Amino acid sequence: MRLGAMIAFFVGACIASGAEARSFNTPVSGDYSGHGIRIVATTAPMDTGWFVERTGGRVVWSDNATIGHMPHNHKNYPITAHATFVIRTTQLGNTHIVNINAGTVHVTSWYPDADDQDASEQCHVFETGVCKCAGPHWRICNITAIRQDFVAAAQASRLAATQQLQDEGVTVTNHP
Repeated sequence: MRLGAMIAFFVGACIASGAEARSFNTPVSGDYSGHGIRIVATTAPMDTGWFVERTGGRVVWSDNATIGHMPHNHKNYPITAHATFVIRTTQLGNTHIVNINAGTVHVTSWYPDADDQDASEQCHVFETGVCKCAGPHWRICNITAIRQDFVAAAQASRLAATQQLQDEGVTVTNHP
């Protein structure tokens, strides 16, 4: 799913969900079916309070969302994802400034270990296209279509967060 389609999906999801003033949806996946994997276009809720609740540098992320499964795996464990942001928040008087570090927004997706559902194999796909996976079963970096959808979701999540924060009067920057 290209970035334009991802943004259209995001806007539609926000309208359909009746998002509250401080809540917004972060795109976390596009549609994909192949290689024994089925993923559907999904958003995950996030609250702007997570960005401005305290000052300093930290990592914040959306709620976890089930985005798909591996239909041929007999245990049919879900594939889960959330949008992740590396930020630094400062406050000048009543004004919050949130720096969403350039190139750091990514979608973290994971699939439970076949033998231990509490253990999981993770992949982090960054808005820049960098992909890092751990574990022998959930290795999506070499599946171009999935990787591109996660890149588009990370880029759309940055746009969604920036727009929502600005709508609430927060200054947003994108420095390294």
